[in-house]
Amino acid sequence: MEIRGKRKIRVIDDPAADAAEKLGVPCRIRKIRTVPGAVAPFCTTGQLEHADGRTYLRHCGPVAVTNALLALARREDVTVGASPEEIFRTVTEIGRRRGIYWNMNLFRIFGGTNDLRAGEYLRTCFRTFGLAAGVRFCQPLSGDDLLHPVRKEHLLYLELWHHPLYGSHHLICCGACETVSIAARQKVRRKQYLAVADGWSENMRYLDLSEIGRCRFFEICPENDRQHGERRNAAEDSGV
Repeated sequence: MEIRGKRKIRVIDDPAADAAEKLGVPCRIRKIRTVPGAVAPFCTTGQLEHADGRTYLRHCGPVAVTNALLALARREDVTVGASPEEIFRTVTEIGRRRGIYWNMNLFRIFGGTNDLRAGEYLRTCFRTFGLAAGVRFCQPLSGDDLLHPVRKEHLLYLELWHHPLYGSHHLICCGACETVSIAARQKVRRKQYLAVADGWSENMRYLDLSEIGRCRFFEICPENDRQHGERRNAAEDSGV
């Protein structure tokens, strides 16, 4: 937990309770959307910190890639033939060989996963495990830019910068939800949240969309969705 100013910043396990605390009125979850295949338990940095007898540092990137790979494999019904620990070791080795992941924490500044090459990292790891998916970079200008791919049931590899709790951190967005106030005779108030595998907990957690700030993401588009989209676009072009 970190503190900014007078308000405590906590991890969010229950978006309705978080919204009620912030808005000062009772709230409930009105709608929730989760990407198929993205189910707990998720891999965490603590679980994989000492995988294969080594000590891994600033490894939120490889953990996020591992969680994305496992979720995509479940969605596409593909057997990867390896445990989460074995997948993580392969992912870190790919990152090391390509100079994308550096297993160090030099002066608390240098080390970890190269933000600019995360898309290449995802594509290479997907190919290695026989998964077909497109990876599209996006620099969001609004909260709706983050919600749009989630509405299509696509995973997001999310890179947070200077978040009030997570700091600079890589994680997987695997859904979204909206809360609404339920106080009698008051205007309905809403808050939106992203559902995430944050790499800290095996369970789903949530990010308040209004607190995310500067970030960017890579949208993960399953091959079946890409083919469907191409057929739909061709039909529209031909006037069908």
